[in-house]
Amino acid sequence: LAQFLRLDRMKSEHSLEYKSETIKPTQERLSIAFVSDVNLYPAPISGQTSFSQSDMMKPPVNSIVLYEESQVLLQETIRELIQRTQTSPVDFVIFGGSQVYSTDEYSLFAGITEDLSKFEIPYYSVLGNNETRGSKPISDFVHDRYYLLKTQGVNVLVLDNVTETVVPEFLPEEATEQYIWLKNHLDKFERDQSPVYIFAYKPLELRTIELLNKYPKLQLELIAHSSYYEFSNYQTTNTDGYASKPIILSNSSISAYPLSYTLIERDTNGVITIINKELGLDGIRKLAKQRWN
Repeated sequence: LAQFLRLDRMKSEHSLEYKSETIKPTQERLSIAFVSDVNLYPAPISGQTSFSQSDMMKPPVNSIVLYEESQVLLQETIRELIQRTQTSPVDFVIFGGSQVYSTDEYSLFAGITEDLSKFEIPYYSVLGNNETRGSKPISDFVHDRYYLLKTQGVNVLVLDNVTETVVPEFLPEEATEQYIWLKNHLDKFERDQSPVYIFAYKPLELRTIELLNKYPKLQLELIAHSSYYEFSNYQTTNTDGYASKPIILSNSSISAYPLSYTLIERDTNGVITIINKELGLDGIRKLAKQRWN
């Protein structure tokens, strides 16, 4: 998948930030579309597919996740985002993990998301649970498990907490490339006191939170994750364990009730607004609600 970074980069390269060729610099305003858990699978589930997957690799029927409708739901999401650019441009899209049912569906995913590129809307992805299964090697599609998207005003860190823990239990003996890379960036961001957003598939574990708390001047404004199917967002307090009190966003799936994605808006004053957008497909929404209940 073209919008991923390389999985097999040399260790020395991980200290470098990822500089997108397509991401548009912003002043202070920033608009991110966060689309999670597409679980893309070619319908019909019970019939033959072009991928010839075995029954063991087929998703369950009548699940709360609408696998048979996932292609339509992804296409509708992209259509809405493209239409939105006419009045209120989206700077880029982040797919929050499990965008496919397995790696066998990446060709289909790439074909559908190509419309975003046609309208010059960059998109990037978080590594999710589903990206670790399938008959095709993950390295064919996921070129880097973690990276930095640096805009003019905000540092967006994308982490991998699916294939490994971000902060190893035993340090420094078991320090990973991701941990060293993250720590180097946090050192820099604290010195710069520039805003930081973090995206990951799962909620951050305690050791990662403790690492973030070692940077008292870090301007950590947002932590967003997927892996849950219900939307929620809240401003953290002292009881949540975060010294910097970021906003926590748990993103819902576009393929389960209520079929929604999220817009993260940062205005010229640095104020963040989070908007949950439900897809306008009443018939499929009715089916999703029936499955959910």
